[in-house]
Amino acid sequence: MKLLQPFLFFLFAANLWGQTGGDSPLAHLSSQQAQLAEQAQRLEKILGLLEKQAKKEGIEERAIFYRQALSRLQETGAKNDLAQRLKSVAQDLLLAKTGPALQKQTELVQFLEDLLQQLIQQRQEQRLQEIIKEAKAREKTLRTLQKEQEELRKDTTGNPSTDDFPTEQLQQRQKNLREKIEDAIQEFEKQGRQDDSLNQAESSAKRAEKSLEESDQNDDAVQEQEQVEKSLQQAAENAANEAEIAQQKQEQKELLHLLTEAKSLFKRHLTVHESLIKSGVTKPEEVLSRSQRIPLRKWAKTERELQVDVGKLLFEIQQSGADAFPFYLEILKADHGRLAKRLGPPKYQKNSATHSLSSQLKDQWVEFIDALETEAERQREKTEAKEGEGSGEDRLIGMAEEIQLLKRLEIQIRDRIKILHRQQSLLHDAGFAFNEEEFEELEELFQRHEKLRRMFESVLERYEMAGTQTPQSQDNTTPEEEEL
Repeated sequence: MKLLQPFLFFLFAANLWGQTGGDSPLAHLSSQQAQLAEQAQRLEKILGLLEKQAKKEGIEERAIFYRQALSRLQETGAKNDLAQRLKSVAQDLLLAKTGPALQKQTELVQFLEDLLQQLIQQRQEQRLQEIIKEAKAREKTLRTLQKEQEELRKDTTGNPSTDDFPTEQLQQRQKNLREKIEDAIQEFEKQGRQDDSLNQAESSAKRAEKSLEESDQNDDAVQEQEQVEKSLQQAAENAANEAEIAQQKQEQKELLHLLTEAKSLFKRHLTVHESLIKSGVTKPEEVLSRSQRIPLRKWAKTERELQVDVGKLLFEIQQSGADAFPFYLEILKADHGRLAKRLGPPKYQKNSATHSLSSQLKDQWVEFIDALETEAERQREKTEAKEGEGSGEDRLIGMAEEIQLLKRLEIQIRDRIKILHRQQSLLHDAGFAFNEEEFEELEELFQRHEKLRRMFESVLERYEMAGTQTPQSQDNTTPEEEEL
């Protein structure tokens, strides 16, 4: 990783300089761009070698990291990977095609910047995993030493030199334990971790050992052994606390990542929604021209892509153990698919129902992002306050926020059902039949409402199993929210 970041930064900076070096001859810029392409090819080979080395050493997490980095470099395909794209810019510069070259360079700068940020983020996450693993291993070692000292103290208490526990044996056991503590200190220092409590345990172990060497000093030895136990216990708690804080930071990073992804997806839908609203509403009898259908196909394509990407985000959240958030994303995924179906061929619909569905999606994303932001703030406060001891909650998404999200979803579903019922009544009074698609949507909404009821019961059941009281509604909760 120490090799990758400077290398990528150099590629990023060099390509950026290539954009602003307009005063240099194009042939010179082309040559520099070709050199960057060669360096990109070497980077791919280096990543492949690093992955093999990590596998050979049995470091699977690092091997995965290098494989992901290589995948990003080649994500556009073997025939158009980073090196080929750089060569293409060099060729454009050589042929004096400054416009296409500048456009490609801009895209490459963004690509390299995103890749660099992704690798840094991945390394940070990997380091947090290492900290958690190391801290838990330290805690286990310290708990073992504490237990060993406790057993030795019990054998020392009230047992002057006897056949069962001769003084020489007690001395040797204390010496062995002291050496284990010293070994632990050296091992932890290699990890960059020092603990005053562990140093105090070492000092007390030395004094206990010395007391056992002197006749009739078992009482003093026992006092020192008790101090060793206390110091080891404190050091173990310090390690456990470090692991917990690292775990909270990791969860916070994961949550912020989900929030960033959600905002990006929302922004893409918002672009479609604003364009759709700006294009106006078509009447049922209106036939769209070919030129009018072109943007609808484009919007439908974006919505289908959103449907796929929401599915990917759904998979990430499902790993967190939450119920309500995945359920909410399933609804978003389905609605993006419905909107794509309305906008694309053969329907090409941009009537009031399509506008309404797009607005509904916009509002749903706002609610979802708001819930994630609330949970992220809760996680941040929890980390800063070093809370969470004995909470029994080891989850990326808190159950309290899940219930709040279910309440919001209940309101959305009920409001949409009311709107469809109102439309049905108006159409009936005007002598028109209710649209088949609206019938399907109404049926789906009833199904969602039933799933929502079961989901709410599931969340409450988990609360009861965790021994936690159900969060009370806030003072500003509306009567409609209380219906849930």
